[in-house]
Amino acid sequence: GDIALDMSCGSVTVTTGAGSDWTLSGTSDGGRVPDLERASGRLWIATPNDSFFGDRSDWQVVLPSAPTLSLSTTVSGGSGRLDLAGATLDSVGATLNAGDLTLDLGSASVRSLSMTVNAGSGSIQLPAGSMSGSITVNAGSVSLCRSPGTAIQLRMASDFASSNDYSAQGLIRSGDTWQSPDWASASQRIELTTTANAGSFALDPQEGCK
Repeated sequence: GDIALDMSCGSVTVTTGAGSDWTLSGTSDGGRVPDLERASGRLWIATPNDSFFGDRSDWQVVLPSAPTLSLSTTVSGGSGRLDLAGATLDSVGATLNAGDLTLDLGSASVRSLSMTVNAGSGSIQLPAGSMSGSITVNAGSVSLCRSPGTAIQLRMASDFASSNDYSAQGLIRSGDTWQSPDWASASQRIELTTTANAGSFALDPQEGCK
């Protein structure tokens, strides 16, 4: 199914559970409940439209690990932690505006990833299997952590006032592309286009990505 989460001014924690159903719990200033729409194959959860500026919500969402999901998450002025252990995901989309977001895909199966960070910091534990996608950073930073045995190719689409440490982490550069030394022979590959405008990318930072 398709799942969309839209959090403004607060925090959202997403985990997975056995079975095929989902749960939502948490608190919010003023006791306001999230806007929620559930239809066949689709779930949408959002900060209520009648929230006042400065009202805070804290959500805990548990998603099912059994079906294949497409997940999109927007966090604005807050924080998010998505630990998607055991999930099978056709696509993962994430947008962060002025906050922080941690995305743990280490034990998930993911086909594609799309992430945009605007004036915030993102952290992604990449899956052990093959995946493709794109990540854009505008006035922010993103950390990427590889899973053992998975080769990676990172293409830098633009380079305006930006930085990365791809070469320092052992990747081989050819033009605007950096590859793991074993890219050609690897059976599991992650291929990402990374774009930074006044932003930075860090690969395998010492503090990790979880």
